[in-house]
Amino acid sequence: MARVLEDLMTESEFKSPDGRPVEPKVFREDILYPAMSRARIPVESRATGLHLFRHTAGSLLEKKTGDIKRVQEQLGHANIGTTADIYTHIDLETVRQNADDLESVFLEACGGYRTIFEVK
Repeated sequence: MARVLEDLMTESEFKSPDGRPVEPKVFREDILYPAMSRARIPVESRATGLHLFRHTAGSLLEKKTGDIKRVQEQLGHANIGTTADIYTHIDLETVRQNADDLESVFLEACGGYRTIFEVK
């Protein structure tokens, strides 16, 4: 998507015909949404737009650094709860890793896979 967005940005240069900056609505409809469509990312009303990039940036930075305070500072939130509860999201890879880790813990607690299903 980054490459598609870059191509579209180069085409429009973020300026309206009179040289003024492009309005957010125009950016969404003429640049962002077409880039998402080309990248086969669904466009959902009120779920996609420029603000989505703040959530993405927060989530990626938190995953990379593990430092929620650093993410809070970057996003400019006064309350760290806003950052943690609203602006950072867990990706599918992390969800799967959590499931694997829980399975491992449960199996260890039960003495291993064989003892759970062993018929006596």
